[in-house]
Amino acid sequence: MRMKEAINGRLVYNQKRNQVERIRSTNLNGSSLMVSRHGDDLMAAKLSDLRYATQNEVDVYKAETSVNQSMQNGIVTRNGVTV
Repeated sequence: MRMKEAINGRLVYNQKRNQVERIRSTNLNGSSLMVSRHGDDLMAAKLSDLRYATQNEVDVYKAETSVNQSMQNGIVTRNGVTV
């Protein structure tokens, strides 16, 4: 990935950490940017370790996000039923 292709908010796959991450800032330096995963904890990531996330990877990330938010709000669902 190139810096000019990096857009804040875009989901990328970090090949070094084997996980989907969200671009939060492109202002770190010419070869790294700031990313996060399901929250506000920022991490530096090298552009050379990143690629665009596939649709399947994005779907899994979004599903994990909704589960995490539900758990933080005290809402638990099992088989589509809130318990």
